[in-house]
Amino acid sequence: MQLLFNIIKKRTFLKQKKKETIISILEKYYYQKFKNNLISERSYAIYQNIILILKNNLINLPIQSITIKDIENLNDKILNFSNETISKIWYSLNLAFKIAYRHNIIKYNIMQDEMIFKPRSNKIQSKIEALTVAEQSKLINILNNELQNFTKYEYFIYAILLCLYTGMRIGETLALCKDAIDLENNTLTVKRTLSTNKERENLFKKSYKNL
Repeated sequence: MQLLFNIIKKRTFLKQKKKETIISILEKYYYQKFKNNLISERSYAIYQNIILILKNNLINLPIQSITIKDIENLNDKILNFSNETISKIWYSLNLAFKIAYRHNIIKYNIMQDEMIFKPRSNKIQSKIEALTVAEQSKLINILNNELQNFTKYEYFIYAILLCLYTGMRIGETLALCKDAIDLENNTLTVKRTLSTNKERENLFKKSYKNL
């Protein structure tokens, strides 16, 4: 009787392994990391989006059935994403196959094959450069002139000026409340920042910085 039970249990386990896909493995992995507070809600949302990209561009077959050709087809479909997104996709792919290999779901990790290459984005990568002192001064003059004209964009202008004068990020600027301002001591305390959760809704996150 025990032998029969063990056989049934083994067959059930094997059936479960055969149903595992790249998507199911990644969903479990990132959920567990989020559940154990190892990644933020924003990071969880980012990787949920990566999973969605994989789901929309990769045949959702059992991971044992995925071939090098499937990965090559995926590469062709993600070329219009940024290099940053492509890197996250490839990180997640490598992660899924590594987990599957360690759990004996697959016998060979095709992501280690020498004929598979991470693609480079078709997008032209623009170089990000900080404003020079002269450029910043010119921008401030333009913004101040706009404020004198009672522009309808004054709230946006104030936000930009705060970022320029204090070095705050835009999320920190948009999350400012009255309790952050001390007019007597001329200080500004950054207590929170504006971010998004896994449902892509705006939320405040705690932060702390004296300016």
